[in-house]
Amino acid sequence: MSEEDSDSEATFDYIVVGGGIAGVSCVDMLSQILYERDHKILLISPSQRVKAITNVFNVTPRLASFEVDEVPSTDHFSTKNVQFLQDLVDTVIPEEKVIVTEASRRLKYLHGLCLCHGAAPKLIEGQNILGLRDVESVKKLQERMRGVQRVVIVGNGGIGESKALLQTSARGSLSHLTSSCSNRAGS
Repeated sequence: MSEEDSDSEATFDYIVVGGGIAGVSCVDMLSQILYERDHKILLISPSQRVKAITNVFNVTPRLASFEVDEVPSTDHFSTKNVQFLQDLVDTVIPEEKVIVTEASRRLKYLHGLCLCHGAAPKLIEGQNILGLRDVESVKKLQERMRGVQRVVIVGNGGIGESKALLQTSARGSLSHLTSSCSNRAGS
């Protein structure tokens, strides 16, 4: 986004807030669908780095395997209709279809606003407890699991369950407690 847009109200067809997997996937799909129509899409994220899905492999017609990489936004968005803004959203004014950023930019969306900013996790605190939320926390889990014989996972989040099942499948035992308090053991 250019500096001249910061002083006036810039207009986009779609604005997506959040540089995580949901936000980036939303922008990717919109840019593919709307590429020939000259629609302008803006992604707003507090970081210049975004989460991108790479190395997609279709396991079955309805199941895919993929990796999540953190990449610079300039490397990921190369289409003509996508712009990136490093900023935070301060206010949403739905009746005007406007958002205002922390840098006081007024941004108008004509067709849609997609809020993919995630949520604050409610983590259990403790010395031997690790909350899994993103790629960085999964990497911490991998480091801490070296030589571990027993792991307990509380919750039913996809990142935590999937990664822990993969990491413990060859060694030790795994107990998984979902939000409904069922118990599932694996080895």
